[in-house]
Amino acid sequence: MIEKPSFDEKINIEVMGIPSGVGQAKHATTILNKLIDDNKIANPSQAINTAVVLPDENLLLPILYSVPESIGKINVTMGYSLSHSSIAGLIKDLANAQRKVRMVEGKRHFYFRYVISILNNSLMKIAAKDEGEAMKRHILMNNQVMVPEDELQKHPLFQLIFRGIDSWQGVAGYLKEVLTAVYTYLTKATQEEKEIDEDEKQENFDVESMDLEREFVVQYFKTITRLEETLKDVTVNMTFDTYFKLLDRLAISLSVSFSGEPLSGLQVMGVLETRVLD
Repeated sequence: MIEKPSFDEKINIEVMGIPSGVGQAKHATTILNKLIDDNKIANPSQAINTAVVLPDENLLLPILYSVPESIGKINVTMGYSLSHSSIAGLIKDLANAQRKVRMVEGKRHFYFRYVISILNNSLMKIAAKDEGEAMKRHILMNNQVMVPEDELQKHPLFQLIFRGIDSWQGVAGYLKEVLTAVYTYLTKATQEEKEIDEDEKQENFDVESMDLEREFVVQYFKTITRLEETLKDVTVNMTFDTYFKLLDRLAISLSVSFSGEPLSGLQVMGVLETRVLD
């Protein structure tokens, strides 16, 4: 027999005004740390009786990057729009870079703003941080507006990114090669992070967050494949701009659903998912 809930026990509710989403994520971390210090989360490695409920799915990644290191398992039970992921941001930057490609003296040149935006993407900083930082310094120190293709190929991943596409039919293959490489680098970085000593771990590198990022890459890969199948019999001449708009429309409509383990770990969920809580 299920017992009726008791409302005799005092419930503590605090209301705090935080102006930004990132600020809310950081303050949630402060609250979690205080709960740990006050021994209200007696076993941080499990944190089974604690849930972080997000009113906005855009807060998921900021929360995951901000969770205290002492928290062991994190279980996500909510949906997250594919269009808000880091890989979606990278695809958008790749699209902008390809639209602005110019031929100068027989060489392809890329507009510097989009090059720097690509290098600043969080996934690029994991895959090729040192090469990316060196490339940014070179571009800014030399005041380059249009950067030659051969100067951008200092890393195997950049060789895949900074190259030309002859027609819209080649966009899917181009993007899938880039996504495959990104997934490989994320997997490698995650594995290396698991194997090294605790004091040597990278700052702001979270294995659970990287697992999510890899899932986003997989879902975006599937989205590109879907569009590729849909357009395989199209004979009209399509611009790059049209292709990327179609891809963006598909990504906006998709949400990646996560189902966590309800019996262990800190629970991170959306408002709708709280309906299943006892």
